[in-house]
Amino acid sequence: MKYPYQCEIDQIIDNSSSRFAIHAACLRGNGLWATNGKALVCVPVERDEHDQDGLIPVEALKFARSRSGKKCEVEVQSRARAIKIKTPTSAMIIRRDIKDIAFPKIEAVVPPDEEYETSVYLDGPLLIDLLRALGAHRKNSDGHNGVTIKIHKDGGEKPVKIEAHTDESRLEKHRQPFAVIMPMKVKD
Repeated sequence: MKYPYQCEIDQIIDNSSSRFAIHAACLRGNGLWATNGKALVCVPVERDEHDQDGLIPVEALKFARSRSGKKCEVEVQSRARAIKIKTPTSAMIIRRDIKDIAFPKIEAVVPPDEEYETSVYLDGPLLIDLLRALGAHRKNSDGHNGVTIKIHKDGGEKPVKIEAHTDESRLEKHRQPFAVIMPMKVKD
C-alpha cells in the first residue's frame, strides 16, 4: 500500500492502552485506520495485489515514514506472517503477530456524510499554531485538555470560534482563551 507522506498516522496509535486491538493500525478496504480510543483516523491508501486487510504494527509505520521521504510504501504479506516494508532507500521485515484481536468496528463509529449539515475547511498548520497559542496542546492539571469548535448557525462561511479549556477557564469563564478564524474557500 502507499499513502501520503504527510500523514503521521502512527501518532494517534495508543500503545499504553490495555486494549490490545488499538496498539496497531488496521488496513481495511481503501483505508488505513488508527485510533487511540478517543479519536479515529483514516488515511486513504493505494493498494497493490499483495496487500491484505489486517493489523499493521506501529513499528512498521514509523519505519516506513522515517525512511521514505515523500513516498511511503508498506507491502503487507500476511501469508508469511510478516510485514515487508519497502522504501526508496531501504527494506525491512517485521513479524506480524497474528492473534484473534478485532480492531474496533469502524462502521459503528463513522456516520455517513449525509448526516452532516455544515462543513468548514480550516488551514491545518494554522489550527495547530492556534492550539499552541491557546494552550490547548498541553494537558491540564486533571490530565485532559480540549477545545470547543463553534460553527455559526448560518453555516460554514462565517467565522469559526475555537475555545480552549484550560485550568483557569474551568474556574472562571471570562478567562477562557479563544480564537476566531475564517474558513477557507475551496474550489470544488
